[in-house]
Amino acid sequence: ETRTEPSLEKYILDRLGIIKWIYLKIWFVIKKKLETLQEWQKEILREVFGKVDKHGNRIIRQVYLEVPRKAGKTTLASAIALWLLIEGEPGAEIYSAAASREQAHICFDSAKNMVEACPPLAAKLQPFKNTIIYPDTKSFYKSISADAHTAHGGNPHGIVIDELHTQKSRELYDTLMTGTLARRQPLCVMITTAGSDRTSFCHDMHSHCQKWLDGTIVDKTFYGKIFAADLDDDWTSEATWKKANPGYGI
Repeated sequence: ETRTEPSLEKYILDRLGIIKWIYLKIWFVIKKKLETLQEWQKEILREVFGKVDKHGNRIIRQVYLEVPRKAGKTTLASAIALWLLIEGEPGAEIYSAAASREQAHICFDSAKNMVEACPPLAAKLQPFKNTIIYPDTKSFYKSISADAHTAHGGNPHGIVIDELHTQKSRELYDTLMTGTLARRQPLCVMITTAGSDRTSFCHDMHSHCQKWLDGTIVDKTFYGKIFAADLDDDWTSEATWKKANPGYGI
């Protein structure tokens, strides 16, 4: 039975003291843009991490986020990847994946910068060029690209796929997700800006998310958000701007 534990929600948001500190200090406070997490980010964290089953395992297994550019989605995904690395899963394998090595490294490098700038994390984690290691649980976080053979044979606990719309096929996704079958509570986070290819895997996920949002399908293991204007929205209206950009006006 799916249930939401307020205490767990509070624990997540409080424990995200680390992630919140990173996210604010490194990304927003330095840039003097924000003093607190935005509500849309809090909502995502509550929904994804706050829902557990009767055994205390996370309910949500897949997340699809479609957010406009410069909204901070990759930085949020980096923080989530670090949380998955340190949440206590023995031998956790966390992967940042993208169509190219360079794109995959954007999310990874953001996380690495967070570690190096945050004393509590720096004391626990060992960042290297392509890998971050958490010795306490013998876990690691690394980046891979769509053409990387290292995706095969893995046992992912956490997966972050950046700019999903650039994936030429679902092969990398399928390979990584197959590897999660032995995990108790794996999580795959797919983040992207809007794409235009209606034959792509990203469009398939967009359609799945849209049907989930409007109630056409029920999937308790899925969570998604699409920040976009509808075709019949007035593009000159400020309400439309806010609808399409969760950080508008901040």
